[in-house]
Amino acid sequence: MKRHALSVTAENHPGVLTKVCGLFATRDANIQYLAAAPTLQKGVSHMTIVVRANDQFDVEDLITHVEQVPHVVAVEAIDDVDAVATELQTTADRAPRTVGSLTQRAF
Repeated sequence: MKRHALSVTAENHPGVLTKVCGLFATRDANIQYLAAAPTLQKGVSHMTIVVRANDQFDVEDLITHVEQVPHVVAVEAIDDVDAVATELQTTADRAPRTVGSLTQRAF
């Protein structure tokens, strides 16, 4: 299994994240890390996605399909997958582990 990373910029519309993530599932790629947040540009969000996939996984084909998702503005492969995965792992390590801990923090 090999890791791949993508940078996706999209307009803030309901369902865009779901559609993008669904494309990975149809290609037998398992999302290992996912970070999504609004950008400084109003109405635009950014997603960083790290996936594990078999060696036959075609990143260029996936990029082409993600670009066709409505409201996606730009997609590019990230070359330094290890650096991105390390950064997202650090963020994941600091995140609450259960829904209960999220609820407690909210109140």
